[in-house]
Amino acid sequence: MYFINGQKGWAAGHDGVILHSEDGGESWVKQLDGRQAEYEFIQHYKRRVDAGQLGYQRYLDELAANFRSGPSLPYLGIWFENEMVGYALGSFGMLVATFDGGKSWKPWLDRIDNPQALNLNAVRAIDGELYLVGERGAVFRLDRSQGRFVSLPTGYQGSFFGITGGSGVLLAFGLRGSVWRSADSGRSWNRVESGVTGSISDGDSSADGRKVLLVSATGDVVESLDAGLSFHSLTVPPKAYTGARLLPGSAVLATLQGIYLLPLNP
Repeated sequence: MYFINGQKGWAAGHDGVILHSEDGGESWVKQLDGRQAEYEFIQHYKRRVDAGQLGYQRYLDELAANFRSGPSLPYLGIWFENEMVGYALGSFGMLVATFDGGKSWKPWLDRIDNPQALNLNAVRAIDGELYLVGERGAVFRLDRSQGRFVSLPTGYQGSFFGITGGSGVLLAFGLRGSVWRSADSGRSWNRVESGVTGSISDGDSSADGRKVLLVSATGDVVESLDAGLSFHSLTVPPKAYTGARLLPGSAVLATLQGIYLLPLNP
């Protein structure tokens, strides 16, 4: 789910569904679903193949594989730059974009360096740049001049479930407590010890990137005060933590049992 202000937002999930709200989530309108996408996206690439444009057949093949069991594949993340421009991503490399506020969506399989159609798990804007993360250590950054997502190799072979950071520092996190840190906007990466053994489900950073909070579905909440160089555990109730957002002096944590407000030192 992503809201660009207090009223306008989008939610994406199972069956390739994307919903839009104009009233802060009080009501929702469906903008896309898997059945609609199956037809429109296949036609999008078929027109290019029929026109003799090289290299597009493989995207037709990817879509055929994605929809082989029906229009059920989920979107796992969504983000909007403004009221018009947004992106949604999900299983088996699915990536779509809109430039009219979601009235129409186009497949972007040909606009990402993802030849293996790796699962895309999360999207986040950091320091004015847009990043995607996925399986096999995949991190991508939107190259606005090219209009495509370019790969930032990390050297990790496990799955990333999210990314956070600030002031040139990136922290990609995921499977079995893995955290990989870049201090040069993704050109090079090093593994950082998080102290977490379960998979890290979400995280957030302060505006300057110094304070970082990571959470796991196995009950871990860890904090960094040095831009992700080191982490220490916080004492929290034993819950399955699925989301985290930092506020001044506290953090809002999402759990399978509801919302938990965690006081933090300034």
